[in-house]
Amino acid sequence: MDCSKVGNLIYTLRTEKGMTQKALANAMNISDRTICQCEHGTGHGAAAADHERKLMCFLGKENK
Repeated sequence: MDCSKVGNLIYTLRTEKGMTQKALANAMNISDRTICQCEHGTGHGAAAADHERKLMCFLGKENK
């Protein structure tokens, strides 16, 4: 799955749960900037991929 599709899915799942980027970031103990980067596909490298995977799991959607 490409970065923009993953980002759109994270955004959709987050908003369906009624969470702001800040609330999700606080729940996961990461920065809201990280959430923003994941949603916009602007993160790079292994760390960004790891954050995206963890976000998907937290929001109830396994990234397969």
